[in-house]
Amino acid sequence: MKKQMTNLEFLRKKMVKMGITITSYTLIFIAFIPISGFSAIDKEEEKNNFISEYFDYTNDQCRITVDAGDDVSFCEGGETTLTAKASGVSQCCVKFKVRNTKHCRNNKSYVLWLSDGKNKTRYYADKGLKWTEFADGTATLKGYVKNIRNSRDVLVVNVRYSGKISIAPTDSPKDHVCYDENATGWEYYTEVTGTIRQRSGSWSFDISERGPAFQLGRGANITEKKKKKLGASGWFNTTDNKYKIGDFNFNLGECVATDDSEVSYLWSTGETTQTITVNEPGTYTVEVKDCKDCIATDQVKVEEIDLDVDLGEDQTICEGDEITIEASVSGNSECTDCIAYGIEDTYRCKKDLYYVLWLKDDHRNKVRRFRNVDLKWQEFEDGTATLKGTVIENNTSNTTLEVDVTYSGRTLVAPQDSPKDHFCNEENSDGWIYYTGVTGTVTQTDGSWSFDISRMGPAFQLGNGANTTEDEIGKYGASGWFTTTDNKYKRGDFNINIGDCIDVVTSNEVSYLWSTGETTPSITITEEGTYTVTVQDCKDCEASDSVEITFSDPITVDVGQDKEICAGEQLVLTAQVDGDTECEECVDYEVANTNICYVAEDFVIWLSDRETATHYSNLDLKWKENADGTIHVKGTVVSNDDPNVILEVDFTYSGRTIDIPQYSPKEHRCNTENASGWVYFTELTGTIAQTDGSWSYEVERKGEAFQLGNGANIAEREVGRYGASGWFSITTPGALYEIGDLNVNLECIATQPTGVEYMWSTGETTQNITVSPDVDTTYTVIVSGCTECGEETKEINVTVEDCTTFNSETRASTNDFKVYPTSLSPNSTLFVDLQTIKNQSVTISVHNLMGTTIGSMSQKITNNNLISVDLGRFRISPNIYIVRISGSDWVRTEKIVVTN
Repeated sequence: MKKQMTNLEFLRKKMVKMGITITSYTLIFIAFIPISGFSAIDKEEEKNNFISEYFDYTNDQCRITVDAGDDVSFCEGGETTLTAKASGVSQCCVKFKVRNTKHCRNNKSYVLWLSDGKNKTRYYADKGLKWTEFADGTATLKGYVKNIRNSRDVLVVNVRYSGKISIAPTDSPKDHVCYDENATGWEYYTEVTGTIRQRSGSWSFDISERGPAFQLGRGANITEKKKKKLGASGWFNTTDNKYKIGDFNFNLGECVATDDSEVSYLWSTGETTQTITVNEPGTYTVEVKDCKDCIATDQVKVEEIDLDVDLGEDQTICEGDEITIEASVSGNSECTDCIAYGIEDTYRCKKDLYYVLWLKDDHRNKVRRFRNVDLKWQEFEDGTATLKGTVIENNTSNTTLEVDVTYSGRTLVAPQDSPKDHFCNEENSDGWIYYTGVTGTVTQTDGSWSFDISRMGPAFQLGNGANTTEDEIGKYGASGWFTTTDNKYKRGDFNINIGDCIDVVTSNEVSYLWSTGETTPSITITEEGTYTVTVQDCKDCEASDSVEITFSDPITVDVGQDKEICAGEQLVLTAQVDGDTECEECVDYEVANTNICYVAEDFVIWLSDRETATHYSNLDLKWKENADGTIHVKGTVVSNDDPNVILEVDFTYSGRTIDIPQYSPKEHRCNTENASGWVYFTELTGTIAQTDGSWSYEVERKGEAFQLGNGANIAEREVGRYGASGWFSITTPGALYEIGDLNVNLECIATQPTGVEYMWSTGETTQNITVSPDVDTTYTVIVSGCTECGEETKEINVTVEDCTTFNSETRASTNDFKVYPTSLSPNSTLFVDLQTIKNQSVTISVHNLMGTTIGSMSQKITNNNLISVDLGRFRISPNIYIVRISGSDWVRTEKIVVTN
């Protein structure tokens, strides 16, 4: 180590003598460069070679990096912008000093050689030549050269090279005179134009390309004595009559001018711009390359936010009822918000010092500055912010202060006398935040000193460039003066830069906005209509859904007035319904293929011998649900592998139940399905056969029960689709297959209306019932509609009379009471013979079998009366009727038949 340091110091002194200024940081890179042999070459060459090699060495280091940014997300249907930021980009030299070539054969130091093609030659050495490269692929060689034998012979060189390429043209590269050099990485210029003239003006000629292309790179100087030296060379023709040909052979020295390379970009999308816009999720990679072909890559993950809100199906409710609608949200983002930041010191502009707190003793003009230790900046939703933590005095490590300051009155509008101007820079105050109130305490850690502070001058300001003494333009920070309660240090200033986030809070909350104006996750509805909710997540992605709520009129029932009948008579009771909406139910389904969720294939049946499997698609399967609770599946399917293989399916499922059997339901292969409302069939019988008759096998249930419902098809890609599925075993000995699976989707192709349900107290469920009570009876009917808007109950009282009892004036037989004819036409006359009835008023009425009165008449009678009744006046139709005759204390009925 001692020897190494001695060499390093010697190297530093050597460089100082050569007029080279170099920092200790630079010496890190050159500390191990051999320094022996410096005395073997002249000082100028020593300096030139050293600087050239150092320049080449340091410029060969690739330090480029690229940052494609943090992983990002965008809302469904939207897009996001990705930007690649490169740093550590190589500075490429655009202008070099030219250094002499040490000829590998004759040791001449030169850059230009001229010849008459015979015996006459001239060598010229560098006298201020410069090599300059341009972005358009051209370069120039300009400056002065002097004759190595006659210093008064000075030429002015003005040459342009063009057609820059990295692939050697035909007859290139030009071989080295003494060595075998590696041409890897060389560059070539295919065209040469220019003029060489004597400075005195006495001689001038133009030059043009001759032979191989002009070449540049390590070892490209074909006469240089030192191998792999960075240089260039190329022949040319002249317009001079004597010196008709020439050659430039030179080395590149130290850099005179540099320029930041224009970095090239290549994204995995094929785009070559620094910024790209994408609308597809995925991982995007960017590659950057600088002028030295240094490469760096980075990638960024882009996610699409699939925010969704679901209000469920449209609903019908009963008028007068209420319903609660809840918004079910999925796919919402998770956001991380910073709530506290670390603090960085201010680098004071125009002064080489760092600090965050400044205190001033105006009486003695004394200033004390303090640097950050662990200050923290925290902002709150109520418009306040705090600055808390420890600072340490710049000039001594013994004095530390505890800062506890609160800022209030947050506003985006600059208060009067704000913003506070920057001391050194011109800053843009757009977007700055101001705090109009300042309170707090600064206390020495040991408790020996403390003072309160309050706002002084302009409001405390926060934003890019708001730190009024920070040297870096546009840096995010804050600053503000304050007064103190201290008797000595009566004023001060906080000048802080906001650093990295040190405390975060994570949230996936969403906001709700209903068409009613409500902002809760659910609302209660009492009126029909269409209701919409829009939700927004923490990344401002939005999704909406609507649901229609309709009211169904309540059901009303009428069973008529109470009835009277004679013992033994029959009476028809009818429940007349109003206000019910008729519903529909599916009575016929069409079978559709399963779109398999785990492979790109459709099928309805899968058969396997436990080693290989075959999928079959639907041809004409029929699905029939029978009144006895069974399901019959019959029809043909075709092999997905061979269209000539067609199977006949004939399955019957039985044992229908809504209770979940053991081991059921069968889980879905890909989706998470809700099994509520599914129906199960515990038994399977049937056959599966090849239509050409080559085989026919019997089947039975295997594993879980056959299941039917929304999402019950366990292989279907679409979530919640109505279908069915279940395994089966093949029981026929020697069968080609052992097991199989039926997976079908069902689409309704025919519906029928469903109406009202009736429940009478007799147990009957029809709209009409016939009763014949022996005693007075109350009949009850309960009616409910398909819309389930409640139910209504009605009663009807039926009174039973003994029609064979007469009063004391009635003759002993009734046989003397006659009604005739008992079979007649609608317009005939009915006779009632009341021979045994004496003076009184009699009422005769005609009723249908449901008890409804068709017509009636009253008449006073005396002994031996015969009353005629014109049925035509009642407009009756052919049917069976009851004729009722009643007097002052008796009643008699008779049945008649009216025919055509």
